[in-house]
Amino acid sequence: MPGRGSGGGWRGAYSADSLETDPVDLDRIFERFLTEGRVGLPDFDIDFPASWRERIKTYLRGRWGEDYVISIGTVTRLRSKGAFNDAMRVLKPVLTKEIPYVQAEKLRKALTAADAPLAGKHMPWDEFCVEFADIVDPMQAEHPEIFALTEAFMGRVKSYGKHPAGVVVSTDNPLTDLPLRLDDEGHLISQIATVALEML
Repeated sequence: MPGRGSGGGWRGAYSADSLETDPVDLDRIFERFLTEGRVGLPDFDIDFPASWRERIKTYLRGRWGEDYVISIGTVTRLRSKGAFNDAMRVLKPVLTKEIPYVQAEKLRKALTAADAPLAGKHMPWDEFCVEFADIVDPMQAEHPEIFALTEAFMGRVKSYGKHPAGVVVSTDNPLTDLPLRLDDEGHLISQIATVALEML
């Protein structure tokens, strides 16, 4: 394989005879694999077009066996905005006084803003309530049940899915000792997400 992307700059891959070209001879940058503070081991990606994914998975299952190839499962958890929306939906039939749409929308926009600068790592709920107290306090005083339920919903599992391309392949032992489930086609998916799966 000639090597492409960051993988083509990894001297370890060349030394293991996985690359045909020596990245040092070609003066390719390979610092990505030496970054200080990087917690996990370097990975070596082999990219395929999205249209080939199922064909590649079919090949892997045929080559190694159904029990040796699993898709990586994903878990989606409720975050602030989703938790608030769900709390509103659940409690709407029993509210004595409905929250005006404009007021609720203002809070939703604040929740979106609280998520945005942290690149997906949402601001903790208690910090949000302090930082956006001018929006939260009047609503919370009038509807404490909505905010209590929102807090209870935070972090709860919303849905299970599978990584669109991530697959684990074992060449030695079947992967049936892991917690697994089946997708709609009957193929194995891990019930645990990427980080825990990588540790196992």
